[in-house]
Amino acid sequence: MSSEKKVIFFSIRVKLSLLLFSFALCPLFINNWMSFLAAEKALEKSTLSGLNLSAEYKAGEIYLYLETLKTNTRDFATDGFIKRSLGQTALYNSDTTALNQHLIHNKLPSHSDLISIDIMDTQGVIVASTQTQRIGLALRDLLTFQRGSEGVYVSAVKRSSAGKLTGSIAIPLYKTSDSSAIIGVLVNHYRMDKLQDLFSGKLIAALGGKTQYRNLSVQEAVYLVDFSGQFLTHSAEFINQRAVINTYPVQQAKIFNLETDGIWDNGLGTAVIGVSSIVEIDDFKYLLIVEKQLDAAFENIQQLKSRSYLLFLITLLAASLVSWLMAYYITLPMQQLMSCIDHVSTGKFESSLRDIKHRDEFGLLASKFNHMTQKIKRMHHQLTEKNRELYHQSILDSLTGLYNHRHLFERGAYCIATAKRHNKTLSCLMIDIDHFKGINDKYGHPFGDFVLSSIAKVFKSQLRKSDILSRYGGEEFAIIMPDTDGENALLAAEQIRHGIKSHLFMQGATQHWLTISIGVAEYNHLDNDLMDIISRADSALYQSKHEGRDRSTLATDTRHIAWHTG
Repeated sequence: MSSEKKVIFFSIRVKLSLLLFSFALCPLFINNWMSFLAAEKALEKSTLSGLNLSAEYKAGEIYLYLETLKTNTRDFATDGFIKRSLGQTALYNSDTTALNQHLIHNKLPSHSDLISIDIMDTQGVIVASTQTQRIGLALRDLLTFQRGSEGVYVSAVKRSSAGKLTGSIAIPLYKTSDSSAIIGVLVNHYRMDKLQDLFSGKLIAALGGKTQYRNLSVQEAVYLVDFSGQFLTHSAEFINQRAVINTYPVQQAKIFNLETDGIWDNGLGTAVIGVSSIVEIDDFKYLLIVEKQLDAAFENIQQLKSRSYLLFLITLLAASLVSWLMAYYITLPMQQLMSCIDHVSTGKFESSLRDIKHRDEFGLLASKFNHMTQKIKRMHHQLTEKNRELYHQSILDSLTGLYNHRHLFERGAYCIATAKRHNKTLSCLMIDIDHFKGINDKYGHPFGDFVLSSIAKVFKSQLRKSDILSRYGGEEFAIIMPDTDGENALLAAEQIRHGIKSHLFMQGATQHWLTISIGVAEYNHLDNDLMDIISRADSALYQSKHEGRDRSTLATDTRHIAWHTG
């Protein structure tokens, strides 16, 4: 600040006393008043734009959080053991003890926020659950069954008796052999307290997220309410707010289902400027509100207005020069300031006040404004980079760095369409680590994770850049090989199998040799989508396991061709 004060050479108060005639005071007052109104309007527009960015950023975090839960539920729905057990129960009315144990010991511990897992048959009756007392309940009339039978369904969030946030995600279960035949519904019940951590910034900070944007928005209050005004969660800045509010954005959402922006009184009766956004996925429908106190948002413009009034009073006593100089000393800089504010409010961050070189308050204001636009530009760049980083997190498996199950199907759909359109070959490999559970049991899960990340690197070293490698789930991997027929895919599978078999997995004093089983399937004209070719590759993988593991099997229309050369 000391260096900035030295720059000021000639104050505006002195200039006004020398520049203005008394008969120019009225036009000057009108011009200043209109300038401040325009600046105030531009600042309001800029502030709303920044609040909209905050709302979009927070909504994006909510969607990404829910997407991770949906991805976890989709992974469960691909579990072959669950499908087979449920199918046997439906056919033979067999005991579900083994399925319950599988859910309790293998699935429930796999996600820290899972409360319980229910599996319902096609009649809505719970046939297996991590909470065994729920087995036998008929829940046909619940939305989790009705909507979960149609696709992935996200329920509304509820508060438990202890005040904790909970929610459910349901998904249909299909036969392994027939992806269109529903055999039941899987429902995952989650703790959703991470929504509070997400709003306070703790969740992103815990994941290594950068917080520069949050520091700039420390005066913002961000909260999530249902359409009756009941609080779901909020930022730390809004912790003292009442549990239920009936403010203008809540009324607009409740009556008209509308999002709003503008100025209103918040739940405490304080004037604020804010925006509201509807966040909706199935029954998860809430109103996201971002507010900033009006006094804080317009603090700078009020200070500038007060200073101008003071200068105007001084001018009444000391105006001495011709009025045409006014344009150079006052009107022109103000117009440049308003023009730059309008440009910045529309996202043109390269705008600056380079032409204002006065050694007075205008020069200091221009310097601070230029500094502000550069800071906003950097913030926008950081936000763009963060969104790019979050996108990569949404398509990659966090342990192995490979594509996840969801992105495999996105890329696979494109490959299937390309092969069908151009009559090209395409093959799919399904790979499973032999006796992986034994590795975890013997050496522990940390070594098991090491094996999974290391085996991914071995796969990458033996594949082409055009091949699509993903972690399908657990210890199972999938590879899509464009422009590759079944025979060449089988040769590639054998090369991969030998590469793994000859690789010693060593971590510290722990070392282990392992083998893999591979199923190979080539795309044919009967395959409608990626799931069809994956199902045939999975069937070939099952054949490899059935014949003793450590082998590759090619699926054909009438037989399986197995390779095992030792």
